[in-house]
Amino acid sequence: MVVSLMQKKEYPIKYALYPVKEYRGDDRREYKELVCYIISKAYVIEKNSYLTNTGERKYTYKICYPHTIYDGRISYLHITPDSPVLNDHLNVTSNLYDTYEDALEDKDEKNIKYNPNTIDKYNILETELLELEKDMNITKNNNEKRLVKH
Repeated sequence: MVVSLMQKKEYPIKYALYPVKEYRGDDRREYKELVCYIISKAYVIEKNSYLTNTGERKYTYKICYPHTIYDGRISYLHITPDSPVLNDHLNVTSNLYDTYEDALEDKDEKNIKYNPNTIDKYNILETELLELEKDMNITKNNNEKRLVKH
């Protein structure tokens, strides 16, 4: 089942984990490697549900971050779901958060396996990013609560 929020022109905003990737490789082959996660706000565009093998209902969410990160720097484009460049900035996640604290708990758990120096570097960017996103208010009304993983 797919619930498209774009049709209604309603774009809830939630906290999500942004997967930070860096280029790795030599001159012949470069690829992006996941180096850590940071917390960002994101527009929720679509909610998809599916049943697992055990019959449990799970959800994934198509989201749009309002920025990108290149070479360890924020490229804050203030991309919105109505932006013409949207397709390059869509992501899918199974976890959304109403509070920074909930997102932080999940981020810390996921970042355990990554280099602490890299995490520290991107935590500074996360602080800058959240300052840029301060005008994006988290959607917490009753109708949109159902979008969040509990």
